Amino acid sequence: MAMNKVPGYNIYIGTLFALQGQKALADAGITHVLSALRGSNFTKLVTSFKHMQIHVDDDDDEDMLQYFNQSNAFIEEALSSGGKILVHCIAGISRSSTLVIAYIMRDRRISLEEAWSLVQQGRPIVNPNDSFKEQLAIYEQDGFEVSESSPGYRRWKLKKQAELATAAGTAPSPKVYSEEKAAGNSTVELRCKKCRCPLAQSTAIVPHLATSGSSKYEPSYHSKIGPSMVSVLAPSCMHYFLDPVRWMKDELERGELDGKFDCPKCQTKIGSYRWQGMKCTCGAWVTPGISIQRGRVDEIRKFAAKA
Repeated sequence: MAMNKVPGYNIYIGTLFALQGQKALADAGITHVLSALRGSNFTKLVTSFKHMQIHVDDDDDEDMLQYFNQSNAFIEEALSSGGKILVHCIAGISRSSTLVIAYIMRDRRISLEEAWSLVQQGRPIVNPNDSFKEQLAIYEQDGFEVSESSPGYRRWKLKKQAELATAAGTAPSPKVYSEEKAAGNSTVELRCKKCRCPLAQSTAIVPHLATSGSSKYEPSYHSKIGPSMVSVLAPSCMHYFLDPVRWMKDELERGELDGKFDCPKCQTKIGSYRWQGMKCTCGAWVTPGISIQRGRVDEIRKFAAKA
């Protein structure tokens, strides 16, 4: 069908062809149209509706997360005003369903799988591409928020920048660097084993799962860090993978595809990086691979003060 209603919502998901059925749109009571595609050949068909267009391709490199706040606000405006909204792309399968799933996840504070199942009840063919699924999982992980301070989104962006840059034979330049000294929400601090220099806090550590344990929907950096853990690493992991930390700035901005890290205080060799990615001893592949050797640092655990 050209469009289908999502159960429990005045939201329809459809194809570009649905815009040609003006009578069907009128009969359904459509007041708003959200278009998720590039081009403008269709815009004459939406002049009688409140319209928003998000210029995206159904492509693995497309950053859909950046549009969720905007699309959610538009959908909410339509529904709260008593209207009905058609969200469409070309085939009504990937881009449009991604935006609707994101809205329902945030509206009901439910998981990706629950929201996806609900949308499929109305339109069984919905199926975001693999990258959009990963971004929706990150959206759930980040508490249905999208900003430069959201760790999952920030890491996904750096991963994509690294993949695109290294494919062209160049190194990306990180825009955000984490602090090395522990903050209030940090439970672990990594320090140089030789000189005790602080190197990274737990908020900069990128957890990863062995490939055999990865879920269908989860990004590799899903596992939690907390005081109850013996270590933030599994026994089989010999590397701490990190967000770019401020003391790494000079080395990471040299423009090299790979290199080594020395402790910023005692100059002991403590780690390395490969923008193309690095395989951990547990079998997980992490991109970019910014790592410190487990044997070169100590984990200093931080516990909340008792009242």
